[in-house]
Amino acid sequence: MTLMHKNERRVLDVYRYAQKLGVEFSISLVSNSDIYFGAEKACLRPRLLDQLQAISEDEYLKWKPKHWFRGWFASTLKQYAATGKRQLGCDAGYGFFYLDPAANIYACHVKSPHMGNLAEQDFEDIWGSSQAQKARDTLRGCEDCWMVCTCKSEILKQRIHIGRSLLKGKIKHTYEKMNTV
Repeated sequence: MTLMHKNERRVLDVYRYAQKLGVEFSISLVSNSDIYFGAEKACLRPRLLDQLQAISEDEYLKWKPKHWFRGWFASTLKQYAATGKRQLGCDAGYGFFYLDPAANIYACHVKSPHMGNLAEQDFEDIWGSSQAQKARDTLRGCEDCWMVCTCKSEILKQRIHIGRSLLKGKIKHTYEKMNTV
């Protein structure tokens, strides 16, 4: 689900419906992107983020670490929406890339530095090209989004640190729940 102010009051409903159906629920925040979301979309970002906190708390109360990660991500998405600061760095063009339907490879799906086209070149040639390196350099330090697909490789690199955060969140939310019942 792409979160924006037009659907912010329905996020919890969609989350619960996904649970009822037994399907995975993933959420991202609308961002400006000429190649993915569309230009000038950040103005559609939500103002109320309480439902993200409710999702975070609910996920932490489950007993599988995958859910704790989702709780952590919902919480960090709320923080990102409020501050515009990523919890982890972005490694666009290194840890991930975006392939569009026309076989164009971009270092990122939010930003548009073009790396090459698979219809014209082999992937290895594109990946090692000076054009690809220029795209990577352009995006270094970018904080224009916070999505699972743009932070997953950094999460894996920092899994010990993230794991500690997940465990702390699990303990905190379980303790709070026990004290409110």
